[in-house]
Amino acid sequence: MLVPLPADDSSTLLTGAGDSTARLWSMHTGDELFRFRFHEPCRAAKFAVGEHMAALTTDPFMNEVSAIRIVNIAADPAEQSAEVVRSMTGPRGRIARVEWLDENRVLLSASEDGFVRRWDVEVRGGL
Repeated sequence: MLVPLPADDSSTLLTGAGDSTARLWSMHTGDELFRFRFHEPCRAAKFAVGEHMAALTTDPFMNEVSAIRIVNIAADPAEQSAEVVRSMTGPRGRIARVEWLDENRVLLSASEDGFVRRWDVEVRGGL
């Protein structure tokens, strides 16, 4: 059975920041709905199709390499969790962009080292 994809008219915005956070915002009110906290700057943030999960990239910092972190996105912001359900370490350089493909089973990332990488996304326990 084919399920139609939702239009790109989200009421929620997802941003990454140099202050080591990623934030969910209400597009209607401009209010911050939730804040994910990391130990490294967060560069790229991308909702999966359907907005039930997101990919957040963190920069290399101190002795850490770059990473892509997968989080679930709750339908109700009051129920949002900061739990990272999967973390994939990346290259030594920054991951500048990330895109979901293939019905949210694959991520593509573009890094400052000039490479585009394909990541198979499978999170045990379901997303």
